[in-house]
Amino acid sequence: MVRTSARAASWYGPWMRSASLLLTSLLAACAVSASPRPFETHTLVLLRTGPRTGLTKEQQQAVFAGHMANMQRLARAGDLLLAGPFGREKSAADLRGLFVMASPDPAEALRLAETDPGVVEGVFRLECQTLATDHPLRALLEAELAAEDENARMGRKLQPGEFGRGYVLLTATDGAVAERLWHGHPKVLLFARLEGGRALAVVDAENKQALGSAEGLGIDAAGSVSVDEWFATRRLAGR
Repeated sequence: MVRTSARAASWYGPWMRSASLLLTSLLAACAVSASPRPFETHTLVLLRTGPRTGLTKEQQQAVFAGHMANMQRLARAGDLLLAGPFGREKSAADLRGLFVMASPDPAEALRLAETDPGVVEGVFRLECQTLATDHPLRALLEAELAAEDENARMGRKLQPGEFGRGYVLLTATDGAVAERLWHGHPKVLLFARLEGGRALAVVDAENKQALGSAEGLGIDAAGSVSVDEWFATRRLAGR
């Protein structure tokens, strides 16, 4: 047993008490910072194939350019937090892309999404529903815009999708079971609650083949689950 002299105890005592208080404060701060983030409500907008077909190549190019420019405008205004097109393998042939709009009001989100030239021209039709997630989507958007600004300062023009990658979306009918299985899972980059007791997960897999068995996701246990390939920013995966 180590003994401390009276002199040493008189010198170390106050320091140890201060250190103990500091340690207690640090632990409390860590506990606060590690506390779960609250779920924030936004609006999920699905872009599906619209009634207008047969556009010329020039018309298609104009709609696409307007679509990209309008997404940039909405993102800069803080109204569009996340967006991306569906991939080749998807649960419905008419799925084209999705927006996560900042507004929790589907009517307001729809009003903003309808400014898309693809919607105006009838190339897309929209479906809206509420989406709640604890993923820091606003911070993600800020980081994306900051990176764009930095590239602009360097005189580097980014090509569409240059810093994107593939993901897999899982949408489950049994949201309660899905939340237990997916929320916090190391392969799930974003978890969200959807309307009607359903749930959505963005999985760190670049396509359905890479998804494989997705150990621990328990896809078969979450009711009916649709699996879609999707393309979005690499920053979702922390890259």
